[in-house]
Amino acid sequence: MKVVLAGCENWYFAELALLAGCKNILFSYHYMKDKPQKEYDKFFDLLTNDIEVICDSGLFTLMFGAGKGATHSLSSMTAYTKSYIDFSKKYPHKNLTIVEADVHKLLGMPAVYELRKHFENSGMRVLYTWHIEEGIEGLYKLAEKYDYVALSVPELRILFKGKGRYQDGVLDLLNKIKRNVKKIPKIHLLGNTVQETMETNLAYSCDSTSWLSGCRYGRFARYENGKIKMAALNGKEFEAGIHILRDHFKDSYEEIMKYKDKGDKQILYKITAYLSAFAYVQYQHWLNKNYKFEGESEWK
Repeated sequence: MKVVLAGCENWYFAELALLAGCKNILFSYHYMKDKPQKEYDKFFDLLTNDIEVICDSGLFTLMFGAGKGATHSLSSMTAYTKSYIDFSKKYPHKNLTIVEADVHKLLGMPAVYELRKHFENSGMRVLYTWHIEEGIEGLYKLAEKYDYVALSVPELRILFKGKGRYQDGVLDLLNKIKRNVKKIPKIHLLGNTVQETMETNLAYSCDSTSWLSGCRYGRFARYENGKIKMAALNGKEFEAGIHILRDHFKDSYEEIMKYKDKGDKQILYKITAYLSAFAYVQYQHWLNKNYKFEGESEWK
């Protein structure tokens, strides 16, 4: 299971994640599309071919976040999709996968199928997402047809609310794919934040923003014996792990700690992001040793 660190459209978060040894990142087109060219260049220069990079359309944010309340149509979403694909084609490396446009909650599955044609014809590596409305047979068809498919974990959390554990639902779907398709494709768990569902040999990858979740509160992720736990920057866990900063920022360690002690928010964000990324890199090593993906890991 490759744990993809999401939220990397802020290039300094991407830079810290890569500095910590992360090899899998995700950024959103919605947040990148209006940035000046120099920001693109700075960002893309970081993402060399030994990194696995996923670009999400950002349509969920557009429809339910920053763009909530606006009128969206198949026409407007088609224009957005074409712009998204054109942007992705300008990406200079060969390590990019794009996630198909996610419009089913507002426009229904017919719109998804219509937009899917643009992705199929794009020539790009595409991650196609299964939705509950497609039914279990639709999942099998998706898994048979495409190299890389996704289960939307937030959707499953909503479906299972008050009915049982969505984690069991995730694992059940993975096992259904294994039993009912000829070959297990690369399977991605979108928005997956729970380690229990990361610890499987039936999914190829997942993405999570959990590594950034404690930034504004002065908390960071730390790795311990196959588990990720949260700790405070002013706690004993930080003192025990302070050598990470000292070893990796030898030239600027004293200055970093000076600003930390002053409560500089930007420095605190960077410290927590870096330490958290480092913890997930350690967790990734543990996953690699204990859970080998059973499916098709190479592009056809």
